[in-house]
Amino acid sequence: MEVKIAKLDSANLVINGLITAEDISSGIEKIVKQLSKTANLPGFRKGKVPASAVKKYYGSRLTEDSEAEALRNLLDKGLAETGIKNSDLISEPDIVNFKRIDGGHIEVSVQVYLKPVIQDININSLIDAINIPEATTEETDKELSRLLNKIANFTTVERKAENGDRVNLDFSGSINGVVFDGGTATGFDLILGSGSFIDGFESQLIGSSAGDNIDVSVTFPENYSPDLSGKNAIFKCKINRIEEAEKLVLNNETAEKIINDSYSKLRAKTPNIDSVEFVKREISNSLFIKNKLAKFDELKISIREKLLTSVSFDVPRAILEQELENRVNNSARNMTAEEIETVKNSPEKLEELRNKFMPEALTAVKLTFIVDKISKENKVHVDDKEVEESLKYQFIMSGQDPDLMLQTYKERGILPLVKMSILEDRVLEFIIDSKIKRS
Repeated sequence: MEVKIAKLDSANLVINGLITAEDISSGIEKIVKQLSKTANLPGFRKGKVPASAVKKYYGSRLTEDSEAEALRNLLDKGLAETGIKNSDLISEPDIVNFKRIDGGHIEVSVQVYLKPVIQDININSLIDAINIPEATTEETDKELSRLLNKIANFTTVERKAENGDRVNLDFSGSINGVVFDGGTATGFDLILGSGSFIDGFESQLIGSSAGDNIDVSVTFPENYSPDLSGKNAIFKCKINRIEEAEKLVLNNETAEKIINDSYSKLRAKTPNIDSVEFVKREISNSLFIKNKLAKFDELKISIREKLLTSVSFDVPRAILEQELENRVNNSARNMTAEEIETVKNSPEKLEELRNKFMPEALTAVKLTFIVDKISKENKVHVDDKEVEESLKYQFIMSGQDPDLMLQTYKERGILPLVKMSILEDRVLEFIIDSKIKRS
């Protein structure tokens, strides 16, 4: 057996080899010898089966098994010669050539994909120190008003909807005229100004009256669920009634209700603080976190770009190809049947589509490996339960059935993508948190 190594880069290599007819013949004899001792063939005692009977019974399967074993040996020999361990592999090797030649020999090429070698990443040098100011009085008053509204009683009113009112509505969301899963609800209560729905939804209901039919146009955020991210949607809404909240002020009674509604777990950690002071403190903390996250959204793009430009490494082609294939396939969702058929029947069109998505596929794969390295080195984790709870919250906030949508995501294999997206955000937030100062 001859083996030659062609190293493409630090993450990709090809093992070229020649499996000789003698290798295959020797392998067959080895298998026959083993089967003679272990096989149960009619008319023979176990362990006493003649080689000729084994060969007759198993026929061409012996050759197939011998070739498969020879291929494994070739791979093992190639890895051994390069000093590569199985733990260094990141994907199953691909047989890119398997050609039978004269004399019963076989020419073989196996492409092997290795875990990337990534240099140390100095996350402290990515951004300067960040000052996050305390919330303004206006911001604090607005948040307090929102919390009071959450615990308030509501009464139906005959007037146009205002900010802070609770609107009961039926809605159905569609993209390009097609209703999407989980985007429909009836008798849904929505407090205007609560920020429960995506940006732009609630504000378009202000000024509506009971009985009105309104088309609400929105664009889903880029970091939303994979099926909806960045897409324009129209929600056909019917206003059933408008309800006004009772006017409440912050006192011991309302503070306790707010705590039970919004801060019960935090309260258990500091039970001795006055209820009113506790609510004020948590409002301040929650607004600080909100302002921090706003800064996070502003900075994460630049940090991501710095990571991609400052960290250089070779990418395993199998992983890149998988990401590229996913993006090409996902693009088909926005194609007509005629366009899909054209791409299928035209290698040039398919290559054009692959070239279009290659840059973003490469960026996504590189960022995944960078995030994985930083998260492991700094013990930043996301578990499966967190992913499911996060998705359920999103589904509820957008009026979708959380259990139905979660099951749909599982069936489509979307959960790992969501998990990686959450981990990426958490890693970037970890980087920013190390630089934040409260002022």
